[in-house]
Amino acid sequence: MNKKHILLIVGITIATFLFVSVRLDIVKTSYKIHAIEKEERSIKDEMSRLTAKINSVQSPQRLEKMAKKLGLHAAEPSQIIHMKDE
Repeated sequence: MNKKHILLIVGITIATFLFVSVRLDIVKTSYKIHAIEKEERSIKDEMSRLTAKINSVQSPQRLEKMAKKLGLHAAEPSQIIHMKDE
């Protein structure tokens, strides 16, 4: 074997290692992207659930029901004080 063959074999070996290394990085990155996308979907689902819960907790009907349970009632017109903007 002469120097050209040895250099060719070394070059092919290095190129193969580089190719495999890049492919492994691509696969690892792909798994990371998939995991992040899954986490994003989970967070969006949780956010939707919490938004729905907030909306139900803040609904006027629920607030009125809770006020009645606490013995509260609507203010009489004489109890309302109107203030002027300055």
